[in-house]
Amino acid sequence: FEANITDYQPNLIRATANSDQQTLLVLSEMYYPEGWQAFVGGTETEIFKTNHVLRSIVLPAGQHLVEFRLEPRSYSASLYTKGTSIGIVYVLLVLGLSPHIRRFLAGKREKSTRAIE
Repeated sequence: FEANITDYQPNLIRATANSDQQTLLVLSEMYYPEGWQAFVGGTETEIFKTNHVLRSIVLPAGQHLVEFRLEPRSYSASLYTKGTSIGIVYVLLVLGLSPHIRRFLAGKREKSTRAIE
C-alpha cells in the first residue's frame, strides 16, 4: 500500500493511493463530522472515526485520487446570504440614486439646449 498527499490546505486534502487490496486509509487529522466530505475517484464515500479521534475511509483496491473537502452547510448558506445582500444593496442604491441621476441628466440636457440656442 502506498499513499502520498499531493495537496494540503485548510479545507482540502488531496492524496494519491495505490493498493493491491481493499484497505483503510487513515489520515492523521481530527475527525470532525460536520462539513467534511470524502471522495475516491470523484465518488463520495463515508468517513469513519478511527481510534476515537482520526479520520479514515475504506479504500478499494487499485490506484485512486482521494479528496477530503470541507464544505459545511453554514459556508454555503453564508455565500448565498452574502450574494443576496449585495444584490439588494445594489438595487436599493440604484433606486435611491435614480431620481438624482434623472435630475442631473435633465440639467445637462437643459444646458446643452441653451448652448445651441
